[in-house]
Amino acid sequence: MKIKDFVISIIFFLTAAVSMAQEKVVEKSGKKPDWIGQTMPEAIIVSNNNEDLNAAQARCMEEVKKEIANSVAVNISTSSSNSIEETMYNENYSSYSKYTSEIEQIAAELPYISGISITDAETYWEKIYIKKEKKYYYRYHLKYPFHYSFRQKLINEFKRIDSQKQAKLNELEKAYENISAVEDIKKHLIELQTLKDYFFDSTRQAETTELERKFKELYKQITVQEIENIPGKYTFALMLKNRTVSLASTPRLISDYATNMSISRDNSNNTFVVKYDYKGCTDEDENKVKIVINLGNGSITHTFRFDISETKPEISIPGFINIKISENSIESDTTKVEQAGYSCIIELSIMTQNKNLKIERIMLNVGETAESLISEDFKDNIIIPDNNLYSCRVNDIKEFGAKHNTLTDGYIEIRNNTDNSIKRIRIQRPYKVIR
Repeated sequence: MKIKDFVISIIFFLTAAVSMAQEKVVEKSGKKPDWIGQTMPEAIIVSNNNEDLNAAQARCMEEVKKEIANSVAVNISTSSSNSIEETMYNENYSSYSKYTSEIEQIAAELPYISGISITDAETYWEKIYIKKEKKYYYRYHLKYPFHYSFRQKLINEFKRIDSQKQAKLNELEKAYENISAVEDIKKHLIELQTLKDYFFDSTRQAETTELERKFKELYKQITVQEIENIPGKYTFALMLKNRTVSLASTPRLISDYATNMSISRDNSNNTFVVKYDYKGCTDEDENKVKIVINLGNGSITHTFRFDISETKPEISIPGFINIKISENSIESDTTKVEQAGYSCIIELSIMTQNKNLKIERIMLNVGETAESLISEDFKDNIIIPDNNLYSCRVNDIKEFGAKHNTLTDGYIEIRNNTDNSIKRIRIQRPYKVIR
């Protein structure tokens, strides 16, 4: 033995002797087993020093799980990674180590490993007093059986899970080309994030990242396709890659022109139907409705316009209808004036652009009892364009109890002098009773 090596051995021996002299075992769990400090092919042996006994035990169990996970990772890495070459050992070693470390992290989450229990282990501990520092600590030793069959079971389980993850990635690649519902995009993005968290190799990480980017781009490719646009009704569908897609949420409708708006979906063909009232709209108005569609990551808007020029009636009756009531009276033989029912004058404004129309008849139901006022007494019954006031007289009204200003319901008959046809147009306007 060389003098230098001899001196080192003497120093080591003296240091250990001094250390042992300063420490004293004051308590132990039993007879000290002979496996402490040994290496066994089908067992994992670990130790930990800690001031708390339970903490020392927990640290030992963590070390066992780490050793088992590392064993799985090394076997998986050795069989599946071809990144190490002798000619480039130093350059590739760090990459290989990271690859193994990632597998180790995933292997640690396997049910077999996370379910490892202290009840399957052999343990021994000592409580030690340090004279110089005047304090105690525990030295905990643990032996956990790790048979070849158990290790192989873990490796197979890891490969099974890894195969499932790869199959899921393949499935999502196919799903990208066959999206049928907007909500599926978000669902698949969540699944891709789970795969990104799992994959430990750069190849699949890159594939997953690229597929995630493509799924996010799908939101920007969704468009609104008009199916039907007629006054009072608008039908549309959401399109993605020339196919209709469904949407679970209900779009919002906004308009300063249409009223009584509603929207419903037809699940049979993935369309939405908007219904609305356009009463009060004129040709001069913009007559538009905005549709706000929430896609999950944001929203898109679509605006449609409705043309009411073809639906505009030949005549319109703006404002109030005035009903002027007067009492009829007769003189008896005794020159006494007696009341003999009522008569009224109906005044209304009529607007039209057709110069070939004339009024034939008017009928109004007024009051809570729906008293009918019917008249064919139009002296100048030709309608002149540009909002003119017309009146007619109704005689022989026995009673007239309507007092309040409410809504009348009735009709007006208009004759077209061009073809002599008669059209009956419904009237629903507020009226005023004037006595």
